[in-house]
Amino acid sequence: MSLRRSLPLLFAFLFVLLVVPLARGRAPATAASPSPAAPTALTPAPFAIRWTAYNSLAFAPGSFRFTDPVNGHLFFQEMETMIVKDSVSGAIVKRFDFYVLERAFSADYSRLYLTTYLAADAVTIHSYDAATLAPIRSIPYTCDPGYQSCYIQGIAEGPDDRLYISRSDAAAFDVVDATSGAVLHQIVINDRPFAGPLYLAAAGQTLFVGQSEADGGQAGLARYDISQPLPVAIDFSPMTSYAVLTLSPGGDCSTAGK
Repeated sequence: MSLRRSLPLLFAFLFVLLVVPLARGRAPATAASPSPAAPTALTPAPFAIRWTAYNSLAFAPGSFRFTDPVNGHLFFQEMETMIVKDSVSGAIVKRFDFYVLERAFSADYSRLYLTTYLAADAVTIHSYDAATLAPIRSIPYTCDPGYQSCYIQGIAEGPDDRLYISRSDAAAFDVVDATSGAVLHQIVINDRPFAGPLYLAAAGQTLFVGQSEADGGQAGLARYDISQPLPVAIDFSPMTSYAVLTLSPGGDCSTAGK
C-alpha cells in the first residue's frame, strides 16, 4: 500500500484513539454540574405598604351589619329593610323588606342565609344565591315551646343540606333539615338557666361552636365532626372570654374575645 493511500486511514485511527476518549472523559463533568437551586423561602411583604381608599360610602350610624368579601356586597339594616350595596360603586343592588336577625354564608360563599322574626316561637330562614342574591327557598323553623324566645344567635351550613342553629337564650344548637325545617337532633352544651348563647361556624365536615362564660359556664371553642347527621364532639379549647367566631372563605377558623 502506498503512503498516499495509507494517510486517511492513519488520520482516522488517530482521531478514534485521541479525540473520542477525551470527549468521554468530559461527559461526567457536564452531567454532574449542579442546576441553580429553586428558591424555598417566601418573599417578605414590602415594608412600606400603602392602603388606597377607592370609595367612601355614607350610611346611617349603626346601620352597617356585615360584608360579603367574596362577592363584594355590603349589608345595611335601616329600620325594617336590609339594603345591599356594591362595595366598589356604592350602588344599591338589593333590598330585603324584613329585619334580619342573623345571617350566615356557606363555606364557599355561594349561598347566603338570612333569618327573620315571625312570632315568639317561629322564624323563617331565607336562602339566597350569594352572588346574584336571587332567592333559593324559605325554610320554616319553630323553636322548642319551652324557650323564652326564638331569637336566632348563630347559624351555619353543614354537609348534606343540613343547617346548625343556636338561639340567644339557650346553650344548645339544633341540627335542622335545610329543606323541611325539621329538627333532626339537638345538642345541649350547658342546661343551666342563662348559660349563654353559642356562636356557630362550619367548614367542610367540621362545626366550630363558641360558647360564652355566662353563669359560670366554661368559655371556649369546641369542634364537632358533622360528617353524619348526629354531631360528634372532637375537642374543646378553653378561653377566658366569649368565643365569637369568624371563618375565612378558605375555612380557617379565627376567634376573637368579646
